[in-house]
Amino acid sequence: MRNLKRSVLLLSFGLLATACQIKPTQVKQTTATPEDPGSYAARVLREQPILLDVQSPIDYGLSHVPGAINTRWEDFTLPGAKIRGLLDPDRFGLARRLALWGINPETSVVIIGLGPEGHGEEGRLGWTLKLLGVKHIETGSLRVFRGQIPRDDEGRPDNKPIWKPEPRDDLELKPEEFQRLAFSKENFKIPTRARRKALQSQEFVSQPESRVILDVRHPNERHGPLMYDGKTLQWPVIELSWRDFYDELGRGKCSAVDLLTAQGVTMKSDILIIDEGGVGAAAVGFVLDSCGFARPRVLSSGLKAFQQ
Repeated sequence: MRNLKRSVLLLSFGLLATACQIKPTQVKQTTATPEDPGSYAARVLREQPILLDVQSPIDYGLSHVPGAINTRWEDFTLPGAKIRGLLDPDRFGLARRLALWGINPETSVVIIGLGPEGHGEEGRLGWTLKLLGVKHIETGSLRVFRGQIPRDDEGRPDNKPIWKPEPRDDLELKPEEFQRLAFSKENFKIPTRARRKALQSQEFVSQPESRVILDVRHPNERHGPLMYDGKTLQWPVIELSWRDFYDELGRGKCSAVDLLTAQGVTMKSDILIIDEGGVGAAAVGFVLDSCGFARPRVLSSGLKAFQQ
């Protein structure tokens, strides 16, 4: 009996020692709990960002979030230009305007508008600020912030010192460049020396990254294949809506990246983003750049430039 008790005791210690060597199970959170609109608005406004409201002046006068500055994406385009959507080339002048609103490259900015019920105006303005070098930008629907009071009065924020922008002009695609790229057959060529080494198996020559045109127009705006001067598009085309890249709160969502990767688009792909007027395209460009895509370029004039 004594031997039996001793055996049971030794077995218990053995199991205890083994259990102590087992590492605890690592549980990964695979689904994030959705943030309710009120909590989201309160969290964003807690940082005291500069608020930009992209409503029309009439709608802004009727209802707006206290402290928000009314501005339109058109205010940053080339005045009197025949092609409406191109940005004003005076980047320093645009940055000076932002400084008067209390914005510099490190300022937190929240752009509010109609969200999914609009046409992508918040994203278009966000893309413009990104091009000028502003780093911290969020977008959101006006209805989410309407119940929040970010400031006690309507006072405008203090001006920032004048700053020199370091523009990211690669985000904007001019009509002539789009025409040259999208409607012509430009083949990738391996230099002679690299080709010779590759054939001799002396060196691996990587293939070029994929290139694609992302058409985010409304289906009613698509009337057959795109053509210009008798030529058709030479790049593959993916058709999505700009709204696919935003959630119900008007925020850009990186989960929409799956819509592109499912069709072979990578983070390094050359992406030309188009729509009819350049607003929805820029809204998508803003999200893709924020989500880490290397080369999302926006036809800021829209396809209307080829209808002039």
